[in-house]
Amino acid sequence: QIEPVPSGSIRTTAEIVSTLKVGRRANHAIEVARALEIPEKTLPLDPYLLGAWLGDGTSSSGNITTMDSEIVGEFKRAGFTVGWIGSQKNNKAKTYRFDGLTSLLREIDLLNHKHVPDIYLWSSREQRLALLQGLLDTDGTTDGSGVSFCNTNQQIIEATSHLIRSLGYKSYVREYRAKLNGRDCGPAWLVSFTPSVPVFRLKRKLQRQN
Repeated sequence: QIEPVPSGSIRTTAEIVSTLKVGRRANHAIEVARALEIPEKTLPLDPYLLGAWLGDGTSSSGNITTMDSEIVGEFKRAGFTVGWIGSQKNNKAKTYRFDGLTSLLREIDLLNHKHVPDIYLWSSREQRLALLQGLLDTDGTTDGSGVSFCNTNQQIIEATSHLIRSLGYKSYVREYRAKLNGRDCGPAWLVSFTPSVPVFRLKRKLQRQN
C-alpha cells in the first residue's frame, strides 16, 4: 500500500538546522519536481534511434552492434535500410550499417563526439522518454523496480541523469573503475533511479521491469 504524501510547510534555515535529524534519519525533504512539460521539437534524428546509437553505435560511423533484432527493426521502421552486416566468431551480436546514418550523424556533429545535443534535452516529455528508452535498451538494466545505466562517457552520463530528472525522478550517479579481464580501463559511471512508467522497449528488459 502506498503511503500518502505528507503535507509540507515553510521552515526557516534555523528551524531546519535545529531539527535536522531524528536519530540518524533525515527529518526534512522536498517533493521531487514533476516532469518538465515542453513543446515537441523538430529533431534531426528520431530520439530513440539516437539513444540506441549512443549506447551501441560505433563512434566514427553509423554502425551499430547489437544482438537485438527489435533495435534493428526500429531503424527500419524509421526508413533506414541495412547496407551491410558483419559478425564475429562466437559472438551473438552483429554489426549493422544503416545507409545514410553516418552522414546524418556527421551533420549534427556526433561522429567521434558522442553526446546528447541540447535540443534533445529540452524536447517534449515523449521525445525525452524515447531518447532515454534508446539509451536503456542498449546500456541499461533493471532488477525489477530499480533501473540503472552504465557508461564510460561522462557527457552521456550527465545527459542521462538530466533526462531522468526532467521526467520527474530522482537520479543517483556513482563513479567506479571499469575493468576488463582484471585490467583497469579507467573511470565509468552508474546512474540509478526508480521509474513508475515503462522505460524500456526491448521485451526482454521490459518484462523484468516492475
